[in-house]
Amino acid sequence: MFLTSKLPFWGKKPKLDLPPSKVLVLVLAAFLVFVVIECYFLLYFWEVPLWLDFWDLAFWAILIFWSVRLEVRLPLNASVSQLFIFALALMVLTPAWLAPLWVFLFQSSGNTWYKRLFNRSQDALATALATIVWVFFQQNPLYLGTLNLSAGVGIALAALTFFTVNIALVALAIHITTGSPLREVWRKNFAWLAFSYLLLSPLALLLARAYETPLIGNWGGWTVLFFLIPLY
Repeated sequence: MFLTSKLPFWGKKPKLDLPPSKVLVLVLAAFLVFVVIECYFLLYFWEVPLWLDFWDLAFWAILIFWSVRLEVRLPLNASVSQLFIFALALMVLTPAWLAPLWVFLFQSSGNTWYKRLFNRSQDALATALATIVWVFFQQNPLYLGTLNLSAGVGIALAALTFFTVNIALVALAIHITTGSPLREVWRKNFAWLAFSYLLLSPLALLLARAYETPLIGNWGGWTVLFFLIPLY
């Protein structure tokens, strides 16, 4: 499975609904870094044409929301979802600012404000940094002879970036809140995910290209929904 890490539970609920100070710093730091990168994207990529209409954007918002809701619980108070594949596909389809913003807006996880903010921020930040990698290879094509490797290398490294940022932030949050060693957090929750991210990252590119070239009913969404059957 290709999964995106979450942290839905943070131990006992504080009386004042506030996390420990170190957790609060981590939550706010992830959010602020995402906001800075998103502002940069809006400033430099706002004029890039957005060919998706309202219903296309709503379709991808629903996919993101749905993928997060179908999370799988892991040891050490973590969980994972299939957000990764849809975030990267939307990254390929749209200007740089849209995918991180959609990932931040259209999900709901955690039952307190700081858990929701952390899960939204760390996913959006992972998407934003993956987008930087993708845009770099689109602006600086990589060739092997006459063969353009930009899309393949770009999506693989974007997936690796998403995985690294996502897992690092969640593992750090678990370490801070539970005291579990980072090595144990990695071994019990995430070691098995790394290969899946790289192996299945081309599927995000495939979904994006399929959406661009409708095969059924003049709408690419049917093709994406068809691919979801073997996907799950």
